[in-house]
Amino acid sequence: MKRAISVVLVFAAMYVLCWAVNTSDACTAIRVKTTDGSLIVGRSMEFSMDVHSNFIVIPRGKQYIGTSPYGKGLQWTTKYGTVGVNFFKGDHIFDGLNEKGLYLSALWLSDAKYQDVTPQEANITLSPTELGTWLLSKFSNVAEAKAGIKKIKVANIIDKNLKIVPPAHCILHDRSGDCAVIEYVDGKLNIHDNPLGVMTNEPPFDWQLTNLRNYVDLSPINPKPKELPDITLKPISMGAGLVGLPGDYTSPSRFVRTVVFTQAAEKKKTADEGVDVAIHIMNTFDIFEGVVIGKDNQEKKLVEKTWWITIGDLKNRRLYFRTYGNQDIRVINLNKLDFSVNKVRTIPMHEKPNYEDVTDKAK
Repeated sequence: MKRAISVVLVFAAMYVLCWAVNTSDACTAIRVKTTDGSLIVGRSMEFSMDVHSNFIVIPRGKQYIGTSPYGKGLQWTTKYGTVGVNFFKGDHIFDGLNEKGLYLSALWLSDAKYQDVTPQEANITLSPTELGTWLLSKFSNVAEAKAGIKKIKVANIIDKNLKIVPPAHCILHDRSGDCAVIEYVDGKLNIHDNPLGVMTNEPPFDWQLTNLRNYVDLSPINPKPKELPDITLKPISMGAGLVGLPGDYTSPSRFVRTVVFTQAAEKKKTADEGVDVAIHIMNTFDIFEGVVIGKDNQEKKLVEKTWWITIGDLKNRRLYFRTYGNQDIRVINLNKLDFSVNKVRTIPMHEKPNYEDVTDKAK
């Protein structure tokens, strides 16, 4: 019997691994700073299937009961109002901003493996899909979140919609500029301080930092002509300082580009200008249908695309977003929301675009 169970578990693990490898998404997270002290953060959401996302507004004082391998898990009451993107129309979020200016994004990480949990630890345990909601509803800054997460467990619990344990890591930002990456690898919690403020997917964050050393010569500044004994070689065009910048959609390549673009972008004065810069940067990572295609374990074609992007203005507590089918930039102002309302409310994301007809403005 034990051997049979072991065989089943092995095949289940192989299935999950195969599914994860073939459907891992191409999400990208960035940060932009402005000279007035504003912090603008953002992420793209790429996936090969529709996870039916909308924004939800989570009030203060809402009761949540987490999940453990033994049934009920950690119970908590929300302390801060939060706005974020849910999945499969649920009451949990994996991307969002709370009323104190703490921002979180969860991105796919195929290498993720969560913690083992004993029955005695059930009351401090969450599932991966509950982690984002817990962090944003309980903490006001990155330092508090880093301290708090060390006191709980996140278990390998299958999501009922995805049919697997969702492998992910999180990036956290706050209004002070503090940033951290939270990863679970080989059953261990790893917390990385993140001075760059960017993140993509696999491999884990520490590997991505090491890989950056391969690109130390990249520069937005055009190189000077090279004088050789019999010839002078001039740069072939503007942009020659970035020759060698990886342009594909793989996670390591996108990580390099996020660092180059966010570091090179001219610092603007105001948050509104910073939002514009962030949107322009996110546009460079946009994936349209047909350019990234994979296959699942049954050889079914998987078409990746950018379902949506979000941009967070942490100082002014605003969330901007656009979707694949509607490029109009829309905004949610957290300052206008009443977080004492005792229910979870929904703000739809996927509305038809409003193409303004400007023909009559011809003069």
